[in-house]
Amino acid sequence: MSYHEVYRCKEYTIYENNLADDFKYSVKIEGYYGIKCIVQFPDEINGLTVTEIGKSAFWGNTRIKQIMLPENLTKISEFAFRESGLICVKFPQNLSEIGYGSFAKCSNLIEVKFNDNIEKIGDYAFEFCIKLEKISFPESLKSIGRSAFNECVKLNQIIFNESLEKIPENAFSNCTKLKNIIFGDKLKEIGSSAFEGCIS
Repeated sequence: MSYHEVYRCKEYTIYENNLADDFKYSVKIEGYYGIKCIVQFPDEINGLTVTEIGKSAFWGNTRIKQIMLPENLTKISEFAFRESGLICVKFPQNLSEIGYGSFAKCSNLIEVKFNDNIEKIGDYAFEFCIKLEKISFPESLKSIGRSAFNECVKLNQIIFNESLEKIPENAFSNCTKLKNIIFGDKLKEIGSSAFEGCIS
């Protein structure tokens, strides 16, 4: 997979993405310079399908409050929306991976709606999302990263999917309001300090 030809198109900075060098191209959004609070991403740019939000693309953008992600998006890269002003996020059906720290320190984020195909939530993905209250994981989820929900101090309920086998270290540490947890039947391992500081 290779990326090339960075350029601006309307409100976005984008890369064209050659999928497996087979001359099929898609788009990775690398930056946004619009001024909207509600951002509806296009499914296509210049006739190419948008499949990825790039590294740090919206880091620190406190103006945005809500996003409508592209239908064919498969990956959100590391730090993509870190410290942004997002209030709620709904992930499209084709998304399979949420990257390292991608929504960390989104201090206004209240609601996260996972799709039915998400497989991986990266390390530190939602840490310090201090207003997030409830999480329900889909059956497709295979991996939760270290400290993925660390310091989500208002999180009070977690419903794990049946097939998840491991909760890693510090995954939900210092979630001080956490009271209700439903574990799946196939859970085999809870990592060190996974729920440390969950005093409720």
